[in-house]
Amino acid sequence: AAAGALRDFLEEQRRHGRDEGEKGGAEWVELVAEDWRLSQFWYDERTARGLAEEVARLASGLPAGAGAAVACVACPTLYAYLRKSSPDVPARLLEYDERFGQYGDDFAFYDYNQ
Repeated sequence: AAAGALRDFLEEQRRHGRDEGEKGGAEWVELVAEDWRLSQFWYDERTARGLAEEVARLASGLPAGAGAAVACVACPTLYAYLRKSSPDVPARLLEYDERFGQYGDDFAFYDYNQ
């Protein structure tokens, strides 16, 4: 079910980009294919949007310049939706899957077992 939700999500993003005449913009990040062996938390669109909205709401209550950031631990869909919907919210993806290194400084390798 999660793989199907991810495919639907990516297809929606491709359609959205075509509709707006863009390829996603600077605020969008591409997801890599889901790997069931890596214990990642992949959310369907409704869940990811809801979580991203709540995280952004909570982050907006922090004092400016507080140096706070959101840590998305092993949940790449939350990270992607948060970056898309609220690019001003500082966020990092802590993830075991090094393919997410494509996110540059927003990615930090994280291993639950170490």
